[in-house]
Amino acid sequence: MTRLTKPNKRDVKKSTNPPASTTVAISFDETVPPEVVVATLGKLTYRELQGIAKESGLKASGTKADLIARLA
Repeated sequence: MTRLTKPNKRDVKKSTNPPASTTVAISFDETVPPEVVVATLGKLTYRELQGIAKESGLKASGTKADLIARLA
């Protein structure tokens, strides 16, 4: 009889695939009111906001509210 055991951590191969990236194209001109910008950014996920912050050369850590404040 074969005994089934739980695999060891070293035997389990971790996925090397990077998380699926989503390209978000957002451009705001000076005529868009700030509250609309904040509302639009608020609809994005945390990871999307991080990507936009990194692309903009801004700090990409902190809470979602922190990222929105930096990007707005």
